[in-house]
Amino acid sequence: MKQWVVVFIALIMATGSQAAPVYIELAPEFVVNYGDNGRLKYMKAQVTIRAVDDEAALEVNYHSDYLRHELIMLFSRQLPSIINSPEGKEAMLKEATKAVQRIMRNETGRPMIDQVLFTNFVAP
Repeated sequence: MKQWVVVFIALIMATGSQAAPVYIELAPEFVVNYGDNGRLKYMKAQVTIRAVDDEAALEVNYHSDYLRHELIMLFSRQLPSIINSPEGKEAMLKEATKAVQRIMRNETGRPMIDQVLFTNFVAP
């Protein structure tokens, strides 16, 4: 998957197109245990990152393992009340965006991403 994104971005850069956001799907889906002192539960989520431009997309791809690790740790710390409410999911996405931006800023000097998005989310 990473190779296709790199090829796609290289083609876009070769055509001289204007800087536009690039959407990067973090595959495979995230499957994470979460919960408090009670019974552990799980969530499954497909996550997409919106990079600010083609260069940022290449950097996000390069650091994708680090980003996945940070997101797994973030998701696994959540309480059921957060995971099961629309407001909680929004708050979790905002926290994920800040975490990913922090990593990219530390690694590259720029935040590089606008937003973290759920394209699929299941928490039975």
